[in-house]
Amino acid sequence: MGVTGIIASLVERLSIMLPYRITAASARTKELLATIHGRDQRVELVASGIDIDLIRTVPPALNACDVLYVGRLVKDKHIDTLINAVAIAAQSYPKIRCMIIGQGIERARLQRQIVASQLEPNITILDPLAEASDVYAHMKAAKVFCSPSTREGFGITTLESLGCGTPVITISSPGNVAQYLIQDGQNGSVVPLAPAALATAILHWIFIAQKPDIADQVADHDWHQLAKKQAEVYTL
Repeated sequence: MGVTGIIASLVERLSIMLPYRITAASARTKELLATIHGRDQRVELVASGIDIDLIRTVPPALNACDVLYVGRLVKDKHIDTLINAVAIAAQSYPKIRCMIIGQGIERARLQRQIVASQLEPNITILDPLAEASDVYAHMKAAKVFCSPSTREGFGITTLESLGCGTPVITISSPGNVAQYLIQDGQNGSVVPLAPAALATAILHWIFIAQKPDIADQVADHDWHQLAKKQAEVYTL
């Protein structure tokens, strides 16, 4: 990234070294602060959270889909790989429906890719939704949530999908902390960033007899509990 990257790196180092105490959003982030940045003192673990009470009140959306992605449409998210995976899956399941919700600089290119691949009947791109409850409704209506991102500091949409009871496909990558929320084969799949691997995982979760009972597994990430933990950090 040239000069911009150097400046960003310096800001990152200062942000890590200057605070008296740091709250890490995941165990993996806490580990990286110690091993890469040398900050292992006064680092407390308080994970990111979700509003479980709200999620429980939201009914599934009426327009269900097989595969859902929610997030920014930028290169690091690798939505083009997801589109290629849907193309592969469509060879054995022509009725596959994928919904992509988000906005970003890659949107126009992704739309052209969908047209060029003749996947307009299979893939729809929607604008971001204003209310969290609308996102949760779509998550509940999807058979699987797919996050092909290789860089996630935590992966809040992964956590939200699990809270909605929907398994998640995520990527095996050193920069993807979201993968540590997944127990492969139990509440989702962790796969390489390759269209064929994604397609195999997608088809697995589409045709599984029923969704696994996974919503209660993320109860520890409820904001009410995490707020108490954060308050304890402030009093240390």
